[in-house]
Amino acid sequence: QEEALAALEAGGSVLVAAPTGTGKTVVAEYAMERALRLGTRAVYTTPLKALSNQKFRDFRAVYGDQVGLLTGDVVVNPDATLRIMTTEVLRNTLLTTPRDLDDVMVVVFDEVHYLGDRERGSAWEEAIIFLPRYVQLVCLSATVPNADEIAAWMRSLGHDVTLIEHVERAVPLEHHYYHDGRLHRVLDGDGNQVGHLAGVGGELRAPNGAVRRLAERPPTPVEVVRALAERDLLPTIYFVFSRRAAEEAALSCEGLDLIAPEVGEENQRWALAQLAGLGAEDLTLPQVVNTLRLLGRGVAYHHAGLLPPLKAIIEELFAAGKLRAIFATDTLALGINVPARSVVISEMVKFDGQERRLLTPNEYRQMAGRAGRRGLDELGVAVTVYSPWVSFEETFDVARGALLPLKSAFRPGYNTFANLWQGPGDEERLAAAMAASLQEFQLDAEIRDLTEARNQLRKALNDLPSGCLIGEADVLGAYESDRKELRRREAAADEVRREIREGWRRIAQRHRPMSRGEVREALNRCRGGEVAHLADYGWAVFVDHAAGAGRFLCKAGLVAVHRPQDIDYVKAGPPRIPLPEQPTAADWPRVEAALAGLDLREAMEVVSRYQQAVAAEFQPRYGSRLGRLEKLEREIAEIRPRVEGSACHGCPELQRHRQIVRQRARLGRELRQVERSLEHADRVRRERARAIVRNLRAVLESLGYLRHGHPTSKLEELRRVYDANALTLVELIDA
Repeated sequence: QEEALAALEAGGSVLVAAPTGTGKTVVAEYAMERALRLGTRAVYTTPLKALSNQKFRDFRAVYGDQVGLLTGDVVVNPDATLRIMTTEVLRNTLLTTPRDLDDVMVVVFDEVHYLGDRERGSAWEEAIIFLPRYVQLVCLSATVPNADEIAAWMRSLGHDVTLIEHVERAVPLEHHYYHDGRLHRVLDGDGNQVGHLAGVGGELRAPNGAVRRLAERPPTPVEVVRALAERDLLPTIYFVFSRRAAEEAALSCEGLDLIAPEVGEENQRWALAQLAGLGAEDLTLPQVVNTLRLLGRGVAYHHAGLLPPLKAIIEELFAAGKLRAIFATDTLALGINVPARSVVISEMVKFDGQERRLLTPNEYRQMAGRAGRRGLDELGVAVTVYSPWVSFEETFDVARGALLPLKSAFRPGYNTFANLWQGPGDEERLAAAMAASLQEFQLDAEIRDLTEARNQLRKALNDLPSGCLIGEADVLGAYESDRKELRRREAAADEVRREIREGWRRIAQRHRPMSRGEVREALNRCRGGEVAHLADYGWAVFVDHAAGAGRFLCKAGLVAVHRPQDIDYVKAGPPRIPLPEQPTAADWPRVEAALAGLDLREAMEVVSRYQQAVAAEFQPRYGSRLGRLEKLEREIAEIRPRVEGSACHGCPELQRHRQIVRQRARLGRELRQVERSLEHADRVRRERARAIVRNLRAVLESLGYLRHGHPTSKLEELRRVYDANALTLVELIDA
């Protein structure tokens, strides 16, 4: 809850996937209250009219006339600040009168797993797709195992969705199996198997005729409810899968004494008071008569065919603890606040509109999740019942089975097309809407993976500190830039110096006063103290031969010269300069003074003519390089103080900061690449969606709803029929 509220306060959306009874509703209530506090409006959507009615009563009790209700059947205060509605009403409003939602800042989608409903999932997807991106979404469900994928889809639509998942129930849940007149515990509150009934159930599906005759009679609702009462496991919700079965099961329990007579009489008096608005004729309806009679016994039935006032009465009495058993269709499992100590799932097979099949783990979990009242029960109990058509093993597998991932049931409808299509230029707009569906998102694994990669890269970039970590935002960037420029210019200067040096040497080689052979011969005759002129160091004094090189003492100290071409001039023999046994750089001043006292005019003239000849040839050929070197040295002198004076220079954290900068650059490159790939994949997806739109348009053109892309009067009829079979209905009406 804290994580969800923080995300809402930050302006984001949330998807909360958590078991029943863990407080998801608090998140939705906070979002609604926050909308009021900010002076905006909010919408709370549910999949059922019954659930919308209950939410309307709950919010109306707190906020009074600020709450409205729109369910298709009932419209109360439609311009209210907080509006409760079925999701289909929201979807229809978005298609026909979207301006009615201009100041809505938050929309709650309760039981968001209805996205996967075969009949109604398209309406949920369209509602989420067509909502403006600035609207905060609050999506709640107990049975969305692939919540990360659903959140990623919503993010791909532009909503900043925080996913909050919680798997632990507030009240532990045990699973029992009713067989042979008693309850058998098969799973404890921690989900551990503690019982097994091998060979029980499913006998009538066995191929062996002899085994079939051994099938037992299925237990009656009276037997099961009596067993629950004996174990103090009431109140209970007894789930059956048809309205008729719910009524018959409830009426069969009329003879049970589940509540005190005075409580039953009070139930009946209160119910009659709530029905005061009904006419005398309505009070004689069988469902009214039966309900009033059953309320006196602490029993009721609940399904979509009940009158709304009766449903409200039953829900409020059950929530108040004045009813002990409700026999209901599985719609009661969808978020209506009627928790019980136990639930009974009467059969493990249901008809889904196309076939009779086993319940899915999701459907089972949705119903079983109603067991266990937070703050009242230490344990909830889910009971399944013996059936000769379904084995215990099959029942057990469903109870323990992993939740199935939510899969899109999106089907582009003709009514949606009709309401969005204004003219020939709308093809691209409709294609974009189709391409944005969860179905397309799930079909296109590449887009899903790329979207997740993009989100992870964005998060990684956001998690990295920005700018320099030790001071002003750009100081590290400026330091790195200056340092790079300094290195570049120093390298360029070194290269120019090398070119100048090599050029000088090539020219000098042609003008040297002594050939290499003459230098070698002179060096061989030198014994120490002879005067020489070195190409790189100027005047020097020969010291000795060492390791194939001549050693000289000069202003740079003691140097070894290996190549004859690096010696301009050497004079073997006197005059010689006396040297110590082990001369060092410290001896140079005395040696230099001794040189000054010698008559070296002849040697100096030779060296001077040589240098002049070299300079005369060198300047025209290498003068531009000298100018470039001077320019580089000025730039170096300008940049170096900035580098050495930067706060980053010598910083002990510099390497870590550089690593962060490199990470940011790498992540930025990867993000740009992923975004380019995502754009390409999205173009492919949009083209696929365009093909769907073209097919829808072709059908409507052929039936006269469009003429050359322009709406006809028939399209206006189609726009007003909000049904999955809208086109068929309009065609039948016009036939």
